Amino acid sequence: MIVDPQDTRKISRNWRQYLHEMKESWSIARWVYREFITAESRHWTGRMLVSLAISVTALNGIAWLAKYLVDGLIRHDAHAVKMSFIGMAVFVVIYGYFDRLQMIAREYAQGANLAQLKRRMNELFFEKSMGQHLQESSYLNTANIERGKGRIEQLENMLMFEGSSALISLIVALTLLWLRVPSAGFFMTLLLASYLVWLVYLNRNISEKCVPFDKEFRRINRWEHERWEKIERVKTCAKEGAEIAYQNRSFLKVLGEERKFWLWFIGKVTWRGYSNRFVLLGALGYGAWLIWRGDWSNGVFVPLLMYATKVSESIWHIGHIEHQINWNMPAIRTAMLTLAVPPDITDKHNAIELRRKNGVRVEMRNVSYAYAAEKSDLPGMPVAQLAGFKPATPILRTVSFTIEPGEKAALIGPSGAGKTTIMRLLMRYMDPTSGVILIDGHDLRDIRLSSWLSLIAYVPQQAQVFDGTIRDNLLYRFTDEPINVPDEELWAVMRKLKIDFGDRLTDGLDTRVGRHGIELSGGEQQRLMIGAAAMRKPIFMVVDEATASLDATTEKAVQKGLEEVLGEHMGALIITHRLSTVRRLCSRFFVLRDSEGLAPGESQLEASAGSFEELYETSPTFRRLADDQGVVILDSPRPRVETSTEPVVDPGESIHYAEPESIA
Repeated sequence: MIVDPQDTRKISRNWRQYLHEMKESWSIARWVYREFITAESRHWTGRMLVSLAISVTALNGIAWLAKYLVDGLIRHDAHAVKMSFIGMAVFVVIYGYFDRLQMIAREYAQGANLAQLKRRMNELFFEKSMGQHLQESSYLNTANIERGKGRIEQLENMLMFEGSSALISLIVALTLLWLRVPSAGFFMTLLLASYLVWLVYLNRNISEKCVPFDKEFRRINRWEHERWEKIERVKTCAKEGAEIAYQNRSFLKVLGEERKFWLWFIGKVTWRGYSNRFVLLGALGYGAWLIWRGDWSNGVFVPLLMYATKVSESIWHIGHIEHQINWNMPAIRTAMLTLAVPPDITDKHNAIELRRKNGVRVEMRNVSYAYAAEKSDLPGMPVAQLAGFKPATPILRTVSFTIEPGEKAALIGPSGAGKTTIMRLLMRYMDPTSGVILIDGHDLRDIRLSSWLSLIAYVPQQAQVFDGTIRDNLLYRFTDEPINVPDEELWAVMRKLKIDFGDRLTDGLDTRVGRHGIELSGGEQQRLMIGAAAMRKPIFMVVDEATASLDATTEKAVQKGLEEVLGEHMGALIITHRLSTVRRLCSRFFVLRDSEGLAPGESQLEASAGSFEELYETSPTFRRLADDQGVVILDSPRPRVETSTEPVVDPGESIHYAEPESIA
């Protein structure tokens, strides 16, 4: 299940919790700065801030000179008026020049941030092992990562660009106000302190009240999107009216509750606005009174008005940014907790580099594996370290077998027996809980993983076709290397695998297959994946239930494609529960039984043989699968059972038992 980061957000119930949340937000901001802000970005950001400070000061300098301009006009002092205009013109030029510099620096800084964000997010995402991607899928999924990426970008822009601009404007305006009119500076400092108190108070209430509303709105949206995606079921059940009524009723209920809060919020904001404006008016009124008394010149009122207004606007802007930062933090927190977890599969410093040769020997020696019984709140936290943890029953127990170079072996067993787990261990999605996997006598954990994966190919149960062309998918393994594969070689593979899409092959190898291969049938997608595996020229191939979801006719076509691809020197491990898939392909068969009920130390590998007939004699699990699937085992006596079946041949001949009619 995909976890929405807002669903894991703790609601602040008091001031202490809210301050703790602000402290946590600060630590998240430091992580973002450390991971996604490069030296180049810091360089350009520094130049931007310096240019911004100069341009803002120059802009406020115009208001400073406005005092002398007004006083000169009142006194009819031509020299003062002239010098004021000259000074303003200088400030305008300075402002324009440095504003241009800050915009250029901002563009470079923003570009560096975006490039680093994209690069680093990919690095952190791809460095995790496939085991982590599978076991932490509730956190480590594209929805959460993409949401976190967008929120990190917003946070960077708000802090480095909007926030810095508002803060510099506030500091410059308040400083100049203190220098020009100290009493007004005191008033506006009180306004700033008052606003900060209001800011914390209102944002704490937003955090407490709005999170439940937001959760309910997102629940309604998920319900709605699921019904849209599965419209066929809604329509065939004639539930259109009921769905519309339920969603409308649910939405209006939450909307009404939320509206009560926002009406309360509007009331508080209105009173805050009144108090802030009255403080501003008080400062302006005090200045006007001093001018009336003759203590100040008339021109002082212009910078007083402009600086006080700028302080008030900057305070509001900073408050808005703080609220947006708090709202973005849950998604960033989820991304941080997920991406900051170190990868659990890494190469050793002196890892062995495998070299290409004809064939490879694969051995599993007493391999066991167990998933954790439950997940912790934090991704990547070993559940065994949590208080009260009880380890789960291992899903793979003491499995040992060997696949010799060039040997095609089948791994057979019922669903849930651990076949896919063996595939994942062999490709080092994760490491065994106990035991060892040997590749040509080397512990897989001592081998550089990329060198092992470059020598093997994998055909998954669900075809993983990328949006693009047939050529793109066949050559995906080579896209980061110089491509020098002639078209004739690609066509030879397509002919061998009978990848013939009929009228849809409009542009030859450049025919587009659509997103997720939607333009192709299931069998065509699977054959395309086998073709991509063949193009790698592997020395060993892992095939995981490649025909499990195909009909009988398509299954035969895919089987024939596999036969064509698996050459004399290529080894293979074909994982299946459908016996028809491997009977002709393989010369060695391993049968896994269910791990439940096994005694400690007892192997889960029930049988190993070179033929179905031998397995039928020695493996109860295989017999059950063969009987359930209607597989006829020739020249093999059937064990006596309670309900016998009459033989259909003379007693002196090899006995062939007829299958039940329901199976036949």
